[in-house]
Amino acid sequence: MSVHSKPKAAGQPVNTPLTAGQMAKNITRINAFQQDVAFYLPNPSDHIQKIIRGTKKFYEQSMLTEIGPLLPENPTVVDVGANIGNHSLFFAKVIGAQVISFEPNPDAFTILEASVALNQLNDQVELHQIAVGAAEGLGEINKVSEINLGMAQVVASHEGSIQIQSLDEVLGTRHVDLIKIDVEGMECEVLKGAGQVLERCKPVVIAEAATLEELSGIENLLRPYGYRKIQCYNDTPTFLFRHALEPSEEHETFTGNLLASVGKKLPETTGIYAGMATVAGNEVALRSAVMSLLPQVDGLFLYLNGYSEVPPFLDKLEQVTCQLDPAGTRYGDAGKFWGLEQVENAIYLTCDDDILYPQDYVQRMTEALAELKGRAVVCVHGSLLVQPMENFYANGSRSVLHFAGELIRRRQVHVPGTGTCAFHSSTVDMTLDQFETANMADIWLTKFMAEKHIEAYTVAHKGLWLRPLKVNRPNIYDASSAASRGAYDTSAAQTSVLKSLMPISITQTREMPQVVCLKLERDSNILSSMKDLPITGRDPVVLIMCDAATDDLRAKIAQSSYNWEVHLLPRNQSLPPAIAALFQNLSGDVNFWKVEKRRLVEDRAAQNLQEWLECLLS
Repeated sequence: MSVHSKPKAAGQPVNTPLTAGQMAKNITRINAFQQDVAFYLPNPSDHIQKIIRGTKKFYEQSMLTEIGPLLPENPTVVDVGANIGNHSLFFAKVIGAQVISFEPNPDAFTILEASVALNQLNDQVELHQIAVGAAEGLGEINKVSEINLGMAQVVASHEGSIQIQSLDEVLGTRHVDLIKIDVEGMECEVLKGAGQVLERCKPVVIAEAATLEELSGIENLLRPYGYRKIQCYNDTPTFLFRHALEPSEEHETFTGNLLASVGKKLPETTGIYAGMATVAGNEVALRSAVMSLLPQVDGLFLYLNGYSEVPPFLDKLEQVTCQLDPAGTRYGDAGKFWGLEQVENAIYLTCDDDILYPQDYVQRMTEALAELKGRAVVCVHGSLLVQPMENFYANGSRSVLHFAGELIRRRQVHVPGTGTCAFHSSTVDMTLDQFETANMADIWLTKFMAEKHIEAYTVAHKGLWLRPLKVNRPNIYDASSAASRGAYDTSAAQTSVLKSLMPISITQTREMPQVVCLKLERDSNILSSMKDLPITGRDPVVLIMCDAATDDLRAKIAQSSYNWEVHLLPRNQSLPPAIAALFQNLSGDVNFWKVEKRRLVEDRAAQNLQEWLECLLS
């Protein structure tokens, strides 16, 4: 196999194409984040190849899963010192990035080239068999090791055969979101030749620094461009640097710098505010939640359910504006939207009093909102409904993308969790009288969005990015009986509102997604069938023809790790008019599958969606 790459410099060795036999016996396949990834690993003695073979994971996967969610949609990543392609494959295959890879070592480059071809990433990964440095020149490779290809280092030499170029020269005016550098002590040389890219793009930078001297050199080079060190990873220290937004002048503010950094992607925006509702008796967690947000916003609006006076610790906080509700039964958690009526042309974040928000929370949510032009709702916690839905709180009614979990790429959801939402006030301009009952903020927001055709997305995030705070009070999730729920028992009302909106579908608010139709042989085949379905898109719509939409079937679907929009279509039942109307609009990428003798096979008899749906009544 061969792959398109940039022309090699004169005098560089030409790699001999690999035969199919050579490839097949040295392929290791892994499954990561619902992606099948193939590695060409011909040397079992090499350090990185040995680890991938043994763990069936990406090398340094824990670092990659933290860095991936920091990137925008469809990013461009520069991989300097790509070695055998571990990081390049992760960013291209898992994150969906365009990757520009540099690897001068011919032995490593051959493996990198083969793995890119194996994964059919030829159009997504741009390969350069050159070294990167401060300026154009020539070099040679030393420290070559068969047991660790990554130790190879390029040193300048007028008689060398390796071409050296700077990132500024190669990249020109292209935009870059991330630069990863691992070049065995030559990281500073790479950064010296990337000044224009750093100034223009302000990309995230990941750089290895094995010694304090190397780290100091990297920091000294990045500091004038406004970077600061954020995190350290791996056995050989690898540091994450990001462009800082903290005020450096008296007239600057964090929120002002943040809004300036997203440019003209948002509608007119005058500030960033948060809203929160609380109940009496939760002052310890409340204090932690409030203090985690205040350094990141221009102001916080706090609705105090069950309070006759403002808690003393809040009196001294000028950024906090409070609203007392002594009875505490008027709006409940919907009180977090009270401040929305007090702002205009602003970003508004709805927050909970039992979550600790990280110091980059507002920045990440604002950047995610800007990517969507401010026309959507972004959240960290959201749900996809298994349809038709019978009871919102019943086991199997929905698949939850939980705020404490890990999400490697952005996903669209039906119901956003209002404890983790951000939106622009010109897009979501709800007033409190639109919350018809207390403690149903998520559902009334969903109703508003459905009527206005507003999308909701969960942002990518690492696990425990947001941390739950322990509280001693009843809530709508863990109360086991109607008697103990009391004022919190809104399950019937929430179900009623959602059922009136059905079917809620991601197809109603964006371009057509991948549609997968599955005809079950027996309903008990559901989990193995979902595992084997060839899903290529992130937000597919899955139509399942089953015997009956039972609670057991719903529970199995909701417990799976796939979190897709699922519609259960019982045989011998005609489609309700609303669902039939929705399905009439589905077109484009539709795939048909069925289970035969417990095996998933392509349903070649189905020619189109209408014909497949007619089988329901046959």
